Amino acid sequence: MEPEPTVLDSLRKAVEAMPDDVPLRLHLATMLLQAGQRDEAVRRIRPLRASTRRMRTTPSTRASRSPTWPA
Repeated sequence: MEPEPTVLDSLRKAVEAMPDDVPLRLHLATMLLQAGQRDEAVRRIRPLRASTRRMRTTPSTRASRSPTWPA
């Protein structure tokens, strides 16, 4: 079942208002895929990939992955 255009518009506005809301962004992307709008769905989740990459390379993350050796 394809989502109504008004639902997609509402979700787009919600993502614009709360761009860091990952579940909301994923929900919009899923709905866009169901509507056959693959390119926009990919554009909507691309920022998540970039933020995940940044999270993996923060100093605190690197430190938590470092092996600990007995003293």
